Amino acid sequence: MGSVDQELLYAIRAMSVLLSTGVGLEMAMKHVAENDYGEISMLFGQALEESARGGYLEEALKRIQNQTRSPSFKKVITTMIIGSKGDINLVESLEKIAERETQERKVQIEKFVETIASKSEVFMTAGILLPIIIIVAVFAQNLMDASGLSTMDPITPLQSAAILMALLAVLVYIVIDTKRKEPKI
Repeated sequence: MGSVDQELLYAIRAMSVLLSTGVGLEMAMKHVAENDYGEISMLFGQALEESARGGYLEEALKRIQNQTRSPSFKKVITTMIIGSKGDINLVESLEKIAERETQERKVQIEKFVETIASKSEVFMTAGILLPIIIIVAVFAQNLMDASGLSTMDPITPLQSAAILMALLAVLVYIVIDTKRKEPKI
């Protein structure tokens, strides 16, 4: 099950399509409730149950609005409440909300791509070039030491392993940090 914000755009689009074909608000909500739209399905299911037991759909929607933390979902619920009264064109309003959600997601993705671009250079340098340079340096130093040309102490396998482990730690940090900053959309 996805979070409200992850599934919201898909639920809005589904409801918009159904409403534009002439299906009523309750049937559109039933479609969302019966399909996998994460927490939204659960909340709509509760609202429809409450309505079926004799409650007002508008009151159930207001309770959902008070329960959720998502500002975008609150806007959708407000629009649904106003649209259920016939004061606005619900399809048009939902499509506008969906378009804004799409734009916000696009901006989040663009920001994420920008951060990945700079990290990819560091990742490639630390992950590909530095290990090769270290191995070549160790090999060259061992050759020079074996031929008697080196005045330095040779790099031990333990030192080489420590350097490579430090590089691995940097790579793991980059991966974890990138995953943490990934937009949850």
